Amino acid sequence: TLAVALAFVNVGMLVYYIDHVAQSIHADSVTKTVGAELMSVIDRHYPARDETREEEGRDLPRPGPARPIDADARGYVRYVETSSMLALAREHDLTVRIIARPGAFILPGDPLAEAYSASAPDDDAIAALRKMFILGAHRTSLQDIPFAFEQLTEMAVRALSPGINDPTTAVHCVDQIGAGLCEIVTRQRPQRLLEDSEGDPRLEIPQTELDHLIDVALEPIARCADVHLAVWL
Repeated sequence: TLAVALAFVNVGMLVYYIDHVAQSIHADSVTKTVGAELMSVIDRHYPARDETREEEGRDLPRPGPARPIDADARGYVRYVETSSMLALAREHDLTVRIIARPGAFILPGDPLAEAYSASAPDDDAIAALRKMFILGAHRTSLQDIPFAFEQLTEMAVRALSPGINDPTTAVHCVDQIGAGLCEIVTRQRPQRLLEDSEGDPRLEIPQTELDHLIDVALEPIARCADVHLAVWL
């Protein structure tokens, strides 16, 4: 009796699984999922607007000549451990300017960052800073904000290709991109300079400007929209 009951349960689970897979790979479901991921990236990097926060007018202190931090491997910058980098800069009395932003493809010898100190930074500190750039074979949206938009852009461009010709999916992608851009303009910009526990600026992070996000997200779609009036509108 138990075996027969389990057999019926298995059949029910199989039917549910097939229905779930069919729904999850539908274009609208995929667009919604990627749009939700975009919103989570925005929530993680763009804080709520604070009218009391002053705009950063300071520059990163550079107490000595720049010591370059070059890559020793190839791959996409997937993540930069900024909190560990800040602690290391405080420990060795350094200031660090990040050059390679998340999402950039790096070759051996390409610059990752520059370190500044009154005395020449030792090799151990430079090696430790180099290890805080996590490289990988593909991009992720953990810190790569343009990539979160580019995923929707790629879906829209493929939907507009002559082989697929699905402008409705492209419109849904544009809607999600528009929602993300509207959310960003209501938020505070991420901090450009990170300070240590003593309030001294130690780390300069490259900023992603709004016009760059608009170009990355919408220009490829505009080039492919052609006669699809619904996408233009």
